[in-house]
Amino acid sequence: MGSATITHVFNDNENINLPLLEQPTPYSSSTEVGVQALNLAATGGGNGRSEKHYRLTFNIPGITISDKNFVSFSSGSETASNPPSGIAPDGGGPGYTSGLSFSSYHELDGNNQVRVWFSNGSSNSFVRTITVNYPGNSGDSPGDAGCVNGPWVPALPPAGCPSLPSSGSGGSGGLLLTQNGSNGITVNLENYPNKLVTLELVGDFGGSSWSNSCTVTAPNSSDILVGGSPVGGSPYSRANFTQTSNFNAKIYNIDGGSSFTVSSSSTDGTRPQRTIREEVCTTSAPDADGNTVTTCVCEESIEYYSPWLPCTKGVQIGTSSGSTVTWGYTDGNGGSTPAQSFTLKVLSTKDVLPFTGSVGMEDVQNYCWVTPSDDAYLDLALDDNGEPGHSAGDYYRHPDKERFRSPSEQASRTNINAGGIIYQEFRGVAGAEPPS
Repeated sequence: MGSATITHVFNDNENINLPLLEQPTPYSSSTEVGVQALNLAATGGGNGRSEKHYRLTFNIPGITISDKNFVSFSSGSETASNPPSGIAPDGGGPGYTSGLSFSSYHELDGNNQVRVWFSNGSSNSFVRTITVNYPGNSGDSPGDAGCVNGPWVPALPPAGCPSLPSSGSGGSGGLLLTQNGSNGITVNLENYPNKLVTLELVGDFGGSSWSNSCTVTAPNSSDILVGGSPVGGSPYSRANFTQTSNFNAKIYNIDGGSSFTVSSSSTDGTRPQRTIREEVCTTSAPDADGNTVTTCVCEESIEYYSPWLPCTKGVQIGTSSGSTVTWGYTDGNGGSTPAQSFTLKVLSTKDVLPFTGSVGMEDVQNYCWVTPSDDAYLDLALDDNGEPGHSAGDYYRHPDKERFRSPSEQASRTNINAGGIIYQEFRGVAGAEPPS
């Protein structure tokens, strides 16, 4: 709370402000509050012997006085009546009246302007000293005594806490989700032995204003596209990828029987705090005339929003098994929606060349052949019989042998017999076709 002591001269005979000790008028000891004496013709009532009107104008950076209760006054004192030229004589004298009293009644006279009354007097002129108290900030409702609390900075978190997915199972088979620490999950593909599995992962980051991210670690996949763009690395040595906003990712030809992880993280928001202002008043000892002066100030302290964090932080699994699984992550912020929500579903599977039964070149071609990345390789002049994938040399010369994948071994067939493939070495292998 701020305050200003205003000393002012008023002469209701001439209806003008008189100089006070060579100071121009309106005069105030504080540049934040100016005072104007309203004349007899003032709209809404001017001045006479029984009632004197002042208009206080506030010019305080960052403060808008928009309620009369933002302003309070201490008791003023009359130092002279009918002073010649506005200056009270040292010893007073005949014809100097007294009895002017200060009324705390005041009203808003427009934003940053308050009208205040002096009343119960018959003097023509007087010198008046009052103390005006005003709030130290705007935008809050004043308390009973004019002390106002500051705003929360930053703003308070949204009310409530996010509703996470209901826990449940989508069946005994399919994908299996387990929690990995407090902020991550593990996706287990043990129900897909001897298969290459292609998945779609959708992440939604719409639930919090705080900074959030997730990292997907799925190296045992041939290809990963996020929003249609490939993730770095090479087949079955794919790099991790991190997202900070909504995304759609496709994870291709991941080894059945393997697992991968998705971990979430977030940066906690700043804990809100505000300034608490409580009025503390002290009263002076009586002066020679028995008068006392009560001075009130606003004592300040800092309040921190509690509890902090307002909500639980971590992962909760929704549907834990099946061809589609779900989970969410809350970052501790308020609101009704998790900071991160995920849906993972199986798009397709591909079987390996069977471990038993007869096997021939056509079987290897059907299960294991992969379109090569080097177009020159498809030159039929280089192909043994004009049909890609139907001769031993096609596999030996292939530029992308890491795509001949054995999910049970989590390894690729890269050391192919130079003298012609042995069909048996392709049992348990499937071709990890790149995205088209």
